[in-house]
Amino acid sequence: RGTNAQGKKSWTTNVTIDTCEPGREISFEVTAGGFKVARWCYQIEPTTSGSQVTETWTDRRGALARAIGKPASGSAHDAEQTRSGIKTTLERLAQVAESGS
Repeated sequence: RGTNAQGKKSWTTNVTIDTCEPGREISFEVTAGGFKVARWCYQIEPTTSGSQVTETWTDRRGALARAIGKPASGSAHDAEQTRSGIKTTLERLAQVAESGS
């Protein structure tokens, strides 16, 4: 189950893990109300100074769902939101990686 928030709005989604290779990759499909929403993938590659994380997001909604989704969530998944989300994700990944969990 995914918990999402944008401003004062919040909602939940269902998540199904597609790929889980600890330390290498995790990908998952997101649905809401039985409808496809998105596919997320995080690939982790070691580098000489740590790790490189590649995030991939694929919008799986149809045109109608995209039109309804923006007013419902307050989200357009625009460039600013994407940058902010990536920064938060990387900070959280670093916390987990550095804690040894």
